[in-house]
Amino acid sequence: MHCEDLEIIEDQVGAAKLTPKVLRRYGPTQSFGQIKSLSERLKPQATPVFAQGHNVFNAEYVKSGSTERRSLDVFESTDGGNSYMLVASTGETLFGDNLAISRHFMLAQLDYEAQGFRYNGGGSGGSKHPLLLRTKP
Repeated sequence: MHCEDLEIIEDQVGAAKLTPKVLRRYGPTQSFGQIKSLSERLKPQATPVFAQGHNVFNAEYVKSGSTERRSLDVFESTDGGNSYMLVASTGETLFGDNLAISRHFMLAQLDYEAQGFRYNGGGSGGSKHPLLLRTKP
């Protein structure tokens, strides 16, 4: 790439303060997925990114006498298939079908309760495939 083929715009877009705009490309376009450094480009193709759809279930947990909170969110895929993403506020992200996500959700809830958290509310946005989730008030 030559410098005259790249335009850099100083504008806040999300977390990025600089936005590069490629004016001219050379050679075939190659997707690198979500690599963190250019040296990773030689490794096997990155797994496809989950196409996150609507939030189909969420739950919040609080600890008495503390400001500490935990949450669990379940998102469906945009293609309507039996594919879900479970996101915990502690940083864990899991992918799977409705049964796998239901299992992980219940295990995470059990861990939160063992740590002294209690269910504080949540809701369901409905999903195409039944999620077997129970919350304990």
